[in-house]
Order: sequence, then structure tokens, then C-alpha cells
Amino acid sequence: MAPPAPSPTPAPLLKPPLTYVALGASDAAGVGVEDPSRDSWVAVLGRRLPQPTRVINLGIPGIRLHEAVEMELPPALDVRPDLVTVWLVVNDVLGGVPLDRYRASLGRLLGDLRSRTGAQVAVGNIPNAPEQSTYLGIPPAVRPGLTASWNEAIAGVAQEHGAILVDLYHRWPVVAHPEYVGPDGLHPTVVGYRTLAETFLQVLREQGIV
Repeated sequence: MAPPAPSPTPAPLLKPPLTYVALGASDAAGVGVEDPSRDSWVAVLGRRLPQPTRVINLGIPGIRLHEAVEMELPPALDVRPDLVTVWLVVNDVLGGVPLDRYRASLGRLLGDLRSRTGAQVAVGNIPNAPEQSTYLGIPPAVRPGLTASWNEAIAGVAQEHGAILVDLYHRWPVVAHPEYVGPDGLHPTVVGYRTLAETFLQVLREQGIV
């Protein structure tokens, strides 16, 4: 008796041509590398997505989430994207934004993207870091608890609005690779941006999005 034929691999949800919009801050803009247009994680991801893909990078250095809702969300809605990535948390932590305010802003952002575009949305959280590093400028003794509470909030809001959580804390191995973060202790290096993009891409593939 012949063995059963393998089940066909489901087709990806998104097919080119695609419009990919990145909402973010200095990391999206590629701060920390010599050629951001080539080496930012958004640029790397855009090249790795099925082609042709139009990349619209709305990242603004220094921006916090509630500001991005006012400044980055409207143009994102206007272009009717197929895919949106959101990595907007580090500046909120550094700037002392209350977690309740952040949670509400994230809910508004993801809710509007879901209801007004139909795009697939992938949301990154706070990465892990070597225990004694100065990542995010937060004392090592405080960072685990703070990171856990913020990441729990991000996961909850993402689930509520049907967004894909890209769990950078567990999947972007900064702990094992401190060279992923530059000398400022905040912005990724070229290899850090590349592996960050690959982490987003891997999750999108696992979820059958691309």
C-alpha cells in the first residue's frame, strides 16, 4: 500500500505585489549604522519579503507611541497597507510613559489598523539583554520586572486586536550576542538589524503570512 501523499503546504496569506508599512522610532530609521537606507531592519525586511514589495518607512527617531498614533498612523491608513510592523516601546520606557497610557495608545493603534485597513500587523516587544548590560539605560536589578510587565501588556493588546506578536524577548538572541547592540547600548548594529529583520520574517512565515 502506497504511503499517503504529504499534505500540501498552505499558500501564504499575502501575495505580491505588497505594500509594507513600518511604524517605529530610531530603529526603524536605522540610527546607528552608516547606510540606514540599506541596513535598517525595515530595509532588510522589505528586501526579504515576497517581491515586488513597496516599503513605506514611517519611523521617526525619538517618537513615543502616543505621538506615533497622531503622526505615523494617519499616513499608514492612507496607503492601505497589506503588512504593518510596529516596534514602538523603547522610547516610552525611557521616557517614563505610564504603562496604562501606553496600553491604551497601543489599543487605539492596533484597533484602527485592523478596522480601517485589513492589514496583517506584527508587533515587537522589549528584547532581553545580558544581565549586566546597560541596555535601555535601566539598572539590571530593575529591568526583568519592568520588561515582564510591559511585554505582558503588549501581548495582551496584540491578542485582543488580532495582531501577531513578535516575541523579541525570547527570539532575538541579544543575550547571547551583545554585538547586536551598538556602543550606545540602545541601537542595533548592522548584524543586529539584520537578525532583527530575520526574526520578524521568521514569525511571519510561521504564521503563514508570507
